[in-house]
Amino acid sequence: IQQVHCCVLGEDHFEALRFAPADLRLQAERELKSALIQMRQGLIAATGHRKLLGELCAAAAERCIRVVRGVLHLTGTAVPELAVDMMATAASATGVKLVTLSRAAANTDGFAFVDFHRCYDEINALAAYVDKLPVGKPAAALN
Repeated sequence: IQQVHCCVLGEDHFEALRFAPADLRLQAERELKSALIQMRQGLIAATGHRKLLGELCAAAAERCIRVVRGVLHLTGTAVPELAVDMMATAASATGVKLVTLSRAAANTDGFAFVDFHRCYDEINALAAYVDKLPVGKPAAALN
């Protein structure tokens, strides 16, 4: 909210809002682990329904876009406005390929189990990256 909001009228109450890097990292870890759990549970529920796998990937991608914004902030990387650019920048900054998640954010038509598996692996790799982030310092040299 703080990074992308626009004050329409009156005082900007988000202006003074600050988050400690440790808190931002912890929330990113939680979100990614939670996304992985949700995908595992969804996989069981989606047995035999390929369309549901695509919907799970789309929901995970949407969630990851928010997390990626925080990860870019933690690494001291400028955050692009468009989600597709944000995912590409995050892939470059973290060294984690986010190709299938980027695709899922745009369109999940024709998604199969292999695509679901790739999305899961990309989120898992991003979670592993976040787990290694140093707390309190930009992590540009982490790769």
